Amino acid sequence: ASLLVTLAGLPEIEKQFPLVLYFKSEKYGFSFSYPPEWEEVNRDLPDRWALVDKDKNTILFLVNSPKTGDLLTLGRSQALRDLYNEDKISDLKQDDMKKIFEIVKLESFNNRTWYTYGVKFSEKNVDSLVSGTLCGNNEIMLVMVSNFLSFDDNKEAYTKILNTFKC
Repeated sequence: ASLLVTLAGLPEIEKQFPLVLYFKSEKYGFSFSYPPEWEEVNRDLPDRWALVDKDKNTILFLVNSPKTGDLLTLGRSQALRDLYNEDKISDLKQDDMKKIFEIVKLESFNNRTWYTYGVKFSEKNVDSLVSGTLCGNNEIMLVMVSNFLSFDDNKEAYTKILNTFKC
């Protein structure tokens, strides 16, 4: 009888303490947890790492040497590269630059400040979220690329990763 009680209570326990997996970068000194339904792809460690779900949605982790210590500047620079071809950046108009300034925001996750922005790639049927923070002398970027149908669920997983990130 106690076994039935334990099994009956299991879903409630899982809601309170969901199963998670952990990643720790010894080289760069950061760690985070992630949902077990995402598979680890670590062939490009230590500077690149990824999580992939069953539908091939991806969360990439990238380590870069930052050109500045200002997160907002780092985010705007990354958004420029994501939205415009590098050879066209010098041709951008003031309205184009205004768009970049509007989409890149600073947000706090787990008492750490991140730049963050989203991009829709309608022609590829995917949405993307990009976030970055400074950890020691490095910029750590998380990039989620998700199909439209899975975006809300994947955004929730992405946010949970940001909320468990430690440096």
